[in-house]
Amino acid sequence: MLNARKLYKDTDISDIRGILEVRVGKTPDVPIFRYKKGREVITVTYGQAWRDIWKLGAFLDKVCPEKGNVALLGENSYFWIITYFATILTGRVIIPLDRDLDTSTLEKLISRSEAQVLVYSSSFDEFVSGLSSSGKAGNVVSMDSFSDVLSGPDAPVPPYEPNPDSVCTILFTSGTTGEPKGVMLTQRNIARNVINAVQIVWFTGPSVLTLPLHHSFPFTINVLGAWICGSCAFISSGLRHFQNELKLYHPENLALVPLYVE
Repeated sequence: MLNARKLYKDTDISDIRGILEVRVGKTPDVPIFRYKKGREVITVTYGQAWRDIWKLGAFLDKVCPEKGNVALLGENSYFWIITYFATILTGRVIIPLDRDLDTSTLEKLISRSEAQVLVYSSSFDEFVSGLSSSGKAGNVVSMDSFSDVLSGPDAPVPPYEPNPDSVCTILFTSGTTGEPKGVMLTQRNIARNVINAVQIVWFTGPSVLTLPLHHSFPFTINVLGAWICGSCAFISSGLRHFQNELKLYHPENLALVPLYVE
C-alpha cells in the first residue's frame, strides 16, 4: 500500500511542477477534484488533471507565444485551477483577480499587471466586452472555450527544468490602507509553504473548496494541500450552495477562515 505521507516527507521539491508530478506518477487514477455540472457530479483524477493542464498550456502558447502575464478572473472552478497551473508550468506569471472588485478597480489592476492575456468566466462577459471595445484589453479568452480545448488530443509534456526562484504569481492586496499592492511570489515560496504545512496537518478524506481562490491561503491549502495529501476536493458552486454540498459530499475536513465559520 502506498504510504502517502512518505511521498513528500523530507523532500527537496521547491517548485510547483515537482509537487504535481509526484502524485501524477504514483496515483494517476485517484480522484483529486469533483464538481457539479448541472445535476451531474464530475470526477477528475490526477492523471486527467495533468493532461488537461498541458493541453491548456499548449493553447496558451498559441494565444500568448511571448510568455506574457496572464490575468485570471472568475469564480472557483476546475477551469480556474488548471488555468493557474497551465500558466505557471509554461513559464508565465499568473495574476488572480478578486471577482468581487468593482469594474473600475479591475480595469486598473489588469492594466497595472501588464497582462497580455485575460482568462475569464462567462459571468464577466459584459465587463470584458467593455474592455475590448475600449481597447483596454489584450487577448481575452473565455473559459467557455476550454471544453473544446480539453477535448482535443494530449499535448506533449516538455522536459522538467525547475526554476524555483522565478516569480510565478502576482497577488494584489486588499487595498485597505491605500491602492492594492502587487505581491510577487516565487514557486519556492508557494511550494515550501504547502509542503511544510502538510507536515504539521495532514488532510485525510474529502474536502469542500469554498474560499475564493484568488487568495493565497485557499489555493495553497485547499488545492495544493489536497493534491499532496490525496484529499479529493469538491469545488463548491458558491456560498448559497455550501450547505447542500456538505450534505452531498460529506467532507472530512474543511480549510476556512474564522469569519466563514462564524
